[in-house]
Order: sequence, then C-alpha cells, then structure tokens
Amino acid sequence: MQTQNKSSSSLDLNIILLITLICLSISFYQTGMGYSKLFGAWPLSFAFAFVLVLFMFLQNQRLMQRVSTGKAAGGILGVYLILTMASLGGNFNSFYSKFMGSELIREELETKRDSLIHIQDRAHSVLANKETDRFEADVNSEIDQLKLQIANEGNPGVGPKSRAILSDLQTKLGINFTDLRAKSTSGTDLKDIGEQYAAMIKQGLNTKLGALNHLQRNQLIADIDDRVKNALLLVDQAAKDTRNTPEGLEAINKAVQEYKYIGSKTLGMTDNYKFKYDDTFEVKNGRLGEIDHAIRSAFAHLGAWGTWLALFISLLIDFIPPMIILGMVQPEEDDRRNLPRKPTPTGVTILNN
Repeated sequence: MQTQNKSSSSLDLNIILLITLICLSISFYQTGMGYSKLFGAWPLSFAFAFVLVLFMFLQNQRLMQRVSTGKAAGGILGVYLILTMASLGGNFNSFYSKFMGSELIREELETKRDSLIHIQDRAHSVLANKETDRFEADVNSEIDQLKLQIANEGNPGVGPKSRAILSDLQTKLGINFTDLRAKSTSGTDLKDIGEQYAAMIKQGLNTKLGALNHLQRNQLIADIDDRVKNALLLVDQAAKDTRNTPEGLEAINKAVQEYKYIGSKTLGMTDNYKFKYDDTFEVKNGRLGEIDHAIRSAFAHLGAWGTWLALFISLLIDFIPPMIILGMVQPEEDDRRNLPRKPTPTGVTILNN
C-alpha cells in the first residue's frame, strides 16, 4: 500500500513539474518579448525575464515543500504575487499586441481613410470659388458678344452697343481699354479689331483672376486630388491584410502626412474662419508593442474581447503552477500514525509492588 502511495505521489510531482516548466517557459518568452522595447535590447529584456521566472520557479518549489509538510505558505504566495505583477506588464503587452494588433491597425486605417476624404471635400469647398468661375464665364460670354457686335453687318465696327459691352467689361475688370478703330468695314478688318479687343479683355481677366488666386487654387485642388488618390491606394492595400503591421503603419503614416499637407496648404490660401483642420493629427498605433501604448489602448478598448483575453492569459500562465500545487499536493502523514497500535488488555491489571 505504501509503495502504491509513493508511486502515485511521484507521478503527481512529475505532472506538477512538467506543468510548471511549460507555464513558466511561456511566461519567460512573453515577458522577454513584452519588455524588449522598454529595455531597448533583446538580451536585457530576456535576462530580466529569466531572473523573474527563476525566482518564480524557486517559489513554487518552496510552496510545494510547505504544503507537503502542512506549514503555512502565505508569505511564499505573497512574494510570488509580487513576481507575477512584475512579469504582468511584459506578458500583457506581448499578448495584447498579438490579439489586438490587427484590429487596431484595421481600425486606424478606416479612421485615417475617412479623415483624408473629409479634408479633401472641405478643401474643395473652400478652394473652388464658384463666384469666380461664374465671373470668368460671364466675361468670356461678353467677349463673344462683342466680337459678334463688331462684325454685325447692320451696325459694323465699334458702335453704341459694342461700347456698352466694353463699358460693362471695364467696370467688371477695373481697367480702361484703348480705343480701337477699324481701317474699314471689311470683314477682315472688323474681325481683327474684335480679336484685339478680346486680347486686351483676356489680359485684364487674367490679372483679375490672379488677384483672386484662381489659378493657384485650381492647381492646389489638382495636387490635393492626386495626393489623396495615392494615399488611399496605400491605405486600401494595407487594409486587405492588417496582420502586416509594417505595411499598415506605413500607409497610416502616409495618410497623416497628406492630411497635414492638405490642411496647411489650404489654410494658407483661404481665410482662417473658412477652414479649420486638426494640426495635432497623428498616428495612434505607431508605438504598437510598447507597454505604455498597450495600457492606454487597453483602457480605450475595454469592450474588446482581445483586451480581456490578453489579461486573463497573462495572469493564468503565472498562477497555474501554484494553483496546481495547492490542489494536488497533500500534507504528508506522520509515519507514527501508520504504525499498528497494540491492543489494550482487558480485565484485571495486577500491580506488582
């Protein structure tokens, strides 16, 4: 019977040892990975993780001895809790980055895509001056009317109607035109006069539009459209596989750069009260894999399954060994209790004097 109990106890100890080694090996790797950016070098972070895991292993051995002898183990568990909290930061950071990294990249790609499209639309609305476009169209229409009126066979040359058109154009453009007279009423001479007036008017129109930054605005709109198109191509490509973190972060960085470019350029060509943009716009997950980022991001995503799963596993892998020890190790019975007792004699006891 004792041989069977010893065999069973030995098997239990081997199982406990195996589970402890597996759990603490996982904890060692995840802690080293999670603290790598904090320490700035892989050897340092894994050296720190090794020391933590080594002390945790020793505490588990001490706990097993205490439990097997029936002694109190509160102090050992307290020290073990401190060691677990020291490894929790690295464990949680590593698991959180694995479970939530893809989701965080996907979420930010969608946000940056929407922000780019939104600022593009707003830039269009303030840069595309519809009144200026109508003004240019009206002047060009009057140029055509002037040419037709000068070449009118019923009243050829620069007559009253032509002068009325010229007077209106001078008022609109804020310039005075040189009086021109045709050499004759021939079609060629009249056409030549019309072209000369058209050239003067268009020169005045370009001067007027230049003062309104019309050309520069149109160039900026075209530049913005080209930049947004290229940035969205990168964003959409990265969104197809958000597990590729470097590609995702590259697309996000590009989107942020273009957003700020569009904002600053548009603001510089418009009145401040007409256009606003977020000049603090930045990459949110550029520090993915760092402990402080994991903590802030976890609080912002408390409703996500990945946050709680990462926390649960981070604690579980360190607490499984002591839980197994407390559940499987039984106090050893005193050998004297296992010895057979002598039967108590019955009847009269004779006392020898």
